[in-house]
Amino acid sequence: VAKNTDCKSVDDYKKEIRTTLEDEAKTSAQNTLRETAWNTVLSASEVKEYPQEDLDTAKTEFRSLYENYAKQGDMTLEDFVKAQGISMDDFEEQSGQYAEFKVKQNLIVQYIMDEENLSVDDKEAEALDKKLLQQYGATDISEVVDLYGEREVNETRALLRVEKFIVDQAEV
Repeated sequence: VAKNTDCKSVDDYKKEIRTTLEDEAKTSAQNTLRETAWNTVLSASEVKEYPQEDLDTAKTEFRSLYENYAKQGDMTLEDFVKAQGISMDDFEEQSGQYAEFKVKQNLIVQYIMDEENLSVDDKEAEALDKKLLQQYGATDISEVVDLYGEREVNETRALLRVEKFIVDQAEV
């Protein structure tokens, strides 16, 4: 053990492994709780009207994402979609479903933030950014902004803030 790890003894190694496994289990449990709480709110919520401009923007984002994937494979979007085993009509349908989901999520997040006077610019913003960096595997928030854009980063920050609020309010 001493030869192949940073531990000096088998007991130290066992302690390190135990700590690592416990930390991973805690993180997994927290993520499951957060996701379950958010999905409960999301599925129990109803959007009465989707702003067309937001739907169009989300569809454009979806299409751009797949165009980038196609470009990386030196393909056209149509060829890339076909290689995925779906038709362009199915792709357009998926684009619409994605747009509705994304807009619904953003509307619910904004509603909760407004109703509960939540902000991403408060004392919890630093913790949100740490979680965001961990989620994207980055070391600096500017890396994430450069990669995904300010809008996407702000949407993710808001979602993380609302998820934390929901979990804090939940009876577990």
